[in-house]
Amino acid sequence: MSEYEIFKACFPELMLTEEQFDILTEKKSCRIIRDGEAAAIVKKKEVLFLAVAPSEQGKGKGKALLKKCEEYIKENGYDEVVLNGLFPGATDNSEGFFLKRGYTAGGEFVEMGMDITGFRSKENNTECGVSYEFYNGEHSKLISAVEKVIPDWIQYFTENESVLCGMKNGEVASFCIIGEDKTCLLSDEKSKVGSIGCVGTVPEYRKQGIGLTMVEKGTEYLKEKGCDKCFIHYTHLENWYGKLGYKTFLRFTPMSKKL
Repeated sequence: MSEYEIFKACFPELMLTEEQFDILTEKKSCRIIRDGEAAAIVKKKEVLFLAVAPSEQGKGKGKALLKKCEEYIKENGYDEVVLNGLFPGATDNSEGFFLKRGYTAGGEFVEMGMDITGFRSKENNTECGVSYEFYNGEHSKLISAVEKVIPDWIQYFTENESVLCGMKNGEVASFCIIGEDKTCLLSDEKSKVGSIGCVGTVPEYRKQGIGLTMVEKGTEYLKEKGCDKCFIHYTHLENWYGKLGYKTFLRFTPMSKKL
């Protein structure tokens, strides 16, 4: 079985094509580690994918494969293993497997999505004198707003990104990155998938409904651009996005281990 065939056998509900799988796992630039019908994809200190074909599970294949990954990572000068990539952590019921082998768990995150072909705005949104528009002002002002929310996100807000903002009194009150055609876990052969990511509201503008209305406006925009689905990546705000109809399709726990 190829790495893609193992992936399909383990996650039949995900409809990625082989090309999309290769893009998301960065397969062409990574080390492939095999143990029969078990496969892992490793980049630097990150395990981007690790799975055992259902017919081979329960035979110690996963344990042996993970050990090979750790040895390879250590041989290349790293003192830590991080689960990241296609699944940025241990998915659903696999957390116990990694905990038994010395991995430390972070908080639970989810992947969410929605079919937006029939999406309609809800009534009575709180506007608070806010306009919603793609940012075209001084880049430094946008970065300043991002820094107030999560400084680590600054790296994602390049001048080439499409950033939808809630603007109030000429200031950035909220922001999110909009992707009009995204290769992601919701991708398949037929659908055009949009994405909304790095969603934040500046502290002084919170609790006014600005952020959620911005996500709603972003969803409407993606629908108008011909997207069939919208993807929300790596979030713990499950109930918040759920107010607009987004649903969780995958749960995972970020994990790492010192070598």
